[in-house]
Amino acid sequence: MGSLQEVQQIIDLGLRLASVGLDAKNTVCIWDWRKGKLLASATGHSDRIFDISWDPYQPNRVVSCGVKHIKFWTLCGNALTAKRGIFGKTGDLQTILCLACAKEDITYSGALNGDIYVWKGLNLVRTIQGAHSAGIFSMYACEEGFATGGRDGCIRLWDTDFKPITKIDLRETEQGYKGLSIRSVCWKADRLLAGTQDSEIFEVIVRERDKPMLILQGHCEGELWALALHPKKPLAVTGSDDRSVRLWSLADHALIARCNMEEAVRSVAFSPDGSQLALGMKDGSFIVLRVRHRYDRSSPYQRSKRSHS
Repeated sequence: MGSLQEVQQIIDLGLRLASVGLDAKNTVCIWDWRKGKLLASATGHSDRIFDISWDPYQPNRVVSCGVKHIKFWTLCGNALTAKRGIFGKTGDLQTILCLACAKEDITYSGALNGDIYVWKGLNLVRTIQGAHSAGIFSMYACEEGFATGGRDGCIRLWDTDFKPITKIDLRETEQGYKGLSIRSVCWKADRLLAGTQDSEIFEVIVRERDKPMLILQGHCEGELWALALHPKKPLAVTGSDDRSVRLWSLADHALIARCNMEEAVRSVAFSPDGSQLALGMKDGSFIVLRVRHRYDRSSPYQRSKRSHS
């Protein structure tokens, strides 16, 4: 079955799981996870599905969304049927990236253009324009309300009626940087967790929102090909398909420097004294970096480039 080959997302509700496969039919499956038993399945959509969620207020209702669609599913026995959301004249037909269910048959969804679409049953009834300045990748519902995160690097908090509470721009904080994009967000009491496109996790205390804590970092795309140890210090360097080379402290288990390259990195090696670093690139060229042991996200190294003959 397609959903067993590669599962895009799994959402838990008690004893049942909903999954979306990355097969040609984007198959939606409902499982009894304790028994490992498939309860129902159906063709998801002709194009990509980006999010799926159980409706906590209607136990047999599931909502999915993706490229220019949103679907509302009903589970009855082993039958899983869907009805498409009706955009009407309230908002443009566009890609929906994330969603969250609320009381009274209300569903909130984040759109590619940064708007939030509000659905009543199958119908789009309202839009919150400019909620984010770019695509909304994550939406999280909790007792306090809703949290959203987007490509603009911002987290926004909303009350239970989806009225704005506050905005946190991680790009403008000390640990932030140009291009930071939020892919997941979680909110509980006065604390937030945000995952980024670059595989970082930030913890934010709402009352100290201008001082987020960077608690995890890593490479973010493809495979990690290159690894070398510093000859004299407890440092290691890595390079990968994400076109970055990163210097790590082995003592603190922390990233201390990063440099973005123009090509994927395939190999790395320190000079005997550790002052220079040679990189072998995917395109056959190599680059020599002068290592400076400090954290500078934009240019922690000085570089020169050579072609491999």
